[in-house]
Amino acid sequence: MTIFIASLAPNSLNRATLHSSTAKALSLALLAVAGLSHAAAAQGPCAGQTFTSRSAFESLAAPGGLLLESFNGFSNGSAVSQLFGGLIPFTTPKPTVFWGSWGSGYFSGGALIPEPRFQSKPVVLNFSTAVFGVGANTFDDFDGVPGAAIITLTATTTSGCQLIVSESVATTGNTGFLGAVSSEGIVSARFAISGTGGNLELDGLVVIPVAPCPQPVAYCSAKLNSQGCLPSMSWSGAPSASQPTSFVISASSVLNQKPGMLFYGFAPAAMPFQGGTLCVAGAIRRTPITSSGGASGTTDCSGVLSVDFNARIQGGIDPDLAPGATVYCQYWYRDPQSAFVTGLSDALRVVVCP
Repeated sequence: MTIFIASLAPNSLNRATLHSSTAKALSLALLAVAGLSHAAAAQGPCAGQTFTSRSAFESLAAPGGLLLESFNGFSNGSAVSQLFGGLIPFTTPKPTVFWGSWGSGYFSGGALIPEPRFQSKPVVLNFSTAVFGVGANTFDDFDGVPGAAIITLTATTTSGCQLIVSESVATTGNTGFLGAVSSEGIVSARFAISGTGGNLELDGLVVIPVAPCPQPVAYCSAKLNSQGCLPSMSWSGAPSASQPTSFVISASSVLNQKPGMLFYGFAPAAMPFQGGTLCVAGAIRRTPITSSGGASGTTDCSGVLSVDFNARIQGGIDPDLAPGATVYCQYWYRDPQSAFVTGLSDALRVVVCP
């Protein structure tokens, strides 16, 4: 199950100083169009996805972004009061660790079981801080009657949304994986067994504490310039509110030796604008004007416009560029032989990461 929500709050912030009459005209035009734009409508109560494949679940984590517990470091019968440094605390009755020998891999050593044992009790994980994802290998080590069970994971998000995934366990010792992720954050996970009066065990408990940073995505259409070129957006680095690295947003194939600037908002658009397409909506903000550089003399498409957007994110210029914000960016540049003396690139969707 996957449900998404979008929520946008218009705001106005315009600090860049424009240095040409053309840019001033563009500014007025952008503000006029921004006044006509609308926030995206909410599409659902939460965002999430469930998994029965461990490899697919773990592939969502950034390198080094997994917490894993095999329970092999506990002695048989040990009561477990907390996991991952208190991220998962347990109240009475505390689950315990049971040791067995079921071959190599998961369940070859310790596994977490609920107390009291052999009464079809669930294992409930309440997180002290919301996490992006949780999963575990599941096991029924005692089939009662009728000898088949269903094991279900119910993950509850910060909004109260429940992501539910189940597997059928046909025989004693049958194992599988159940997992869930949510960009809202998961606050609790309940693993439950039904249909047997058997004993639920968990091993290979895995938690993804934070959502991975999504890659920027290009969208929309550039305006064909007077030299027959379509400017194209690209990037290098990662957008971050804390990492001491650059995140450079560029537009290539623009006219050489021309002024240009990056502008951005917090909603997408696809509206006719100055002979091209305006790809940005909401309260549009502008960065300072720079030169495209490139070859000197004859006009061609060797120009490139670039901005280190992390400098803006981390510089405090725009407080709305906070972790989790989705930003829509586009370049404008001067094209004297084009309609409205305007060149426009395609656009880039960027999510600001911690």
